[in-house]
Amino acid sequence: MQNEKPIPLELVDLVDRELAPGERVAWMEQPVPRHFPPKIKPLFIFGLFWTVISLLTALGTLLNILKSEISSALALIPVAFEIPFVLVGCWFLFLPRKVYLGDLRTVYAVTDRRLIVVEGAKKISIRSFFPNDLGNIHRNEDKDGEGDVFVAVEGGRERSVGLTTDDERVLHVENPAALEALLRDLARKAEKTEAPAGHPLWASPGIAEANPPHETAGRLDMASDQDPVPKDLLDMVDRELAPGERVAWIERPVPRFFPPDALVAFLMGLIWNPVCIFGLLSQDSAEPESYGAGVAGRLIFLWPFLLLGFLMFLSPFFAYRRDLRTAYVITDRRAFILSGARKRTVRSFFPDRLKDIRRKDRRGGKGHVVLLTELQVDVDGDRHSKEVGFMNVRHPQRLETLLRALAGTMVPSTSGQS
Repeated sequence: MQNEKPIPLELVDLVDRELAPGERVAWMEQPVPRHFPPKIKPLFIFGLFWTVISLLTALGTLLNILKSEISSALALIPVAFEIPFVLVGCWFLFLPRKVYLGDLRTVYAVTDRRLIVVEGAKKISIRSFFPNDLGNIHRNEDKDGEGDVFVAVEGGRERSVGLTTDDERVLHVENPAALEALLRDLARKAEKTEAPAGHPLWASPGIAEANPPHETAGRLDMASDQDPVPKDLLDMVDRELAPGERVAWIERPVPRFFPPDALVAFLMGLIWNPVCIFGLLSQDSAEPESYGAGVAGRLIFLWPFLLLGFLMFLSPFFAYRRDLRTAYVITDRRAFILSGARKRTVRSFFPDRLKDIRRKDRRGGKGHVVLLTELQVDVDGDRHSKEVGFMNVRHPQRLETLLRALAGTMVPSTSGQS
């Protein structure tokens, strides 16, 4: 049932490194690459119209400026505002190629314990689906024999595990019937592999030995020796613990200047600040002696916008400082994220909320362990998704093992893990 096309060695190595001691691969295959899966077609068509309209609008604006012979820098502002719309259109047009390349960097593996989906190149996403995660398995087949296998996780929600985009189609393979049979056999093992009710974190083989319980703040530091947790942050964690609650792991994220939210704010500042400066320094009068008074008058109106742009430029430094003041903690009762200095924020994840743990590895051994994906609605009613979890940590695979043990989805072994 293996695909005749050879799987790249780098993907095979990623699967090999993911396997636990004694875990065996029963089947491994890449998806059939596609440029236009069902949900990409309407986005591509929308992008065509969007890009054409944006280009025509920008071109018309530029022609009007050239005809008007206006020398003021303010005349370029409308053109600058059209550039982001053109870039958005180009992103829509590039989606099919992005999906196709994503399929080439994806591999599915079914072992005697779970289904593994590995995606990505520089940023590697690894998702595991254990027997008790697999339910309502069904498939669709095309005339040529290819098809999609759908997997519904706990709660009856269909999860996208086969495409880098949020597509309902799950595993697009050459022989969906054989894959469905393998997954159904794996799902029948749920009762055998599921941890018993009330399964304590400390009963998991190897975890208590690898991470002995700590009771005082002075001994809470379980992070890498390369980045010890500051004592004031340890004290904050210690005050958060309930009586009798014991820590299995504590670590700070690797600080970054450009996480996604800071990068977006910084890029907006690159457009925002030049527009404000052009508006401030432009000369709208032919009399040079009135230039200084005009700048002073515009400064009174524009200073809030200049301040906002300055804060956008500082967003990478705010993000770096936020990471330095954040701790990820796993105890025998919950996982929680503690952040802040003067104002402390604590977000707890109890075992019943740890139902869709995902791991994203990056080159160098760092990565993310995603605990949940939130849907947020902005003021315009548009929905955006945000991943929440232990982001940019040094030991993502080990953290995933601890979190799954806490959730009771598996009884892991930490032997051989770094």
